[in-house]
Amino acid sequence: MTKSRYIILPLLLALCLVACGQGGEESQEPITVESAIDEGRRAAKRLVHQEFEDSMQLQLALLEAKAKQSRYLIAGDTVAAQAFDTAFVSLLRCVKPELATILER
Repeated sequence: MTKSRYIILPLLLALCLVACGQGGEESQEPITVESAIDEGRRAAKRLVHQEFEDSMQLQLALLEAKAKQSRYLIAGDTVAAQAFDTAFVSLLRCVKPELATILER
């Protein structure tokens, strides 16, 4: 196993644990499509304003955004999850199309 896998696997596990741990806090608030859209845009803005030194940093940032979207899927709200994804990708296409192209591969 390469060194990068030793780094990525614990990071992925930590990200999953954080995403699962936040579900209990968020479940008290009603999930709306508007809040999913806003969160998708905020996640995209964080990506747009970051400079990535390598593809590993980009992958980690994309995993963090995916973890946010997965909260909607875990709650069973596929409409909100789709709204998050649409807002996320749309903002990336407008501001950093090269990043959106990488994401859509």
